[in-house]
Amino acid sequence: IGARRLADALAGMPDVQATVRHVPFLLDPSTPEGGVDLRARLQAKYRMDPAQMFAQVERAARESGIALDFSRVR
Repeated sequence: IGARRLADALAGMPDVQATVRHVPFLLDPSTPEGGVDLRARLQAKYRMDPAQMFAQVERAARESGIALDFSRVR
């Protein structure tokens, strides 16, 4: 979402030249190789219903023209 918004902003400023460099990182290096249940992990970490977080991110994605559906993520 952030990358799309940045690209859109830069496209609207043709006189600005920018170089964007993406640097990978692990959000949680302790995650086992086989993965974990995302909803259970978020519930335990933030003590709130992950559906609220997902809805907010999905809404921001739609506003940026990105199809995002957390119901498909396990």
